Amino acid sequence: DAASLLGNIGLICQHRGEMDKALSYHEQALKILREVGDRQKEASVLGNIGLVYQVKGELDKALSYHEQALKVAQDIGYQRGVATHLGNVGLVYQVKGELDKALEYFEQGLKIQREIGDRQGQAAKLGNIGLIYQVKGELDKALENMLEALAIFMDIGMPREAGIVRGNLARLDKQMGHEKFLAGCVKAGMSREAADELVRKF
Repeated sequence: DAASLLGNIGLICQHRGEMDKALSYHEQALKILREVGDRQKEASVLGNIGLVYQVKGELDKALSYHEQALKVAQDIGYQRGVATHLGNVGLVYQVKGELDKALEYFEQGLKIQREIGDRQGQAAKLGNIGLIYQVKGELDKALENMLEALAIFMDIGMPREAGIVRGNLARLDKQMGHEKFLAGCVKAGMSREAADELVRKF
């Protein structure tokens, strides 16, 4: 259908970094979706427009679109969408430096993703929560969340994402000091051998 086609062209433009073109295609798609009343796709396109504004650095506009997307997903009871859009709102707050607000949105999203069994979504949220705790200086909490994210990504076979989390853990290792890091791994339920093996991979 026309809306999907326009949305897909918009996504291609996004990947190419042609943000104004992307915006134009997404807005055309949004108009059609509102006319035909496809609210699930409407939420998705609103989220994409939010992401474009995020890349353009227009954070208040991004926030407005992500909040609209969240409201539509909530209205129709589309839980996977709700969790995604909560995460997008959280990311904008993270970029704005409003860490406690970001944390609140990530944790709400994580709760839903645990309920519906969306493991990839859970791992992404846990990674983001870990980074926020790292910036806040709550390093034990950062470690706990990042380790859980890593375990899920490895379990569901996403090596690239697992690699990104490993990189974040390597920085955390330097920040905490090696012994404290290893002790934190053990406290989070890893064996000492597994913790040593993790560090060897840094």
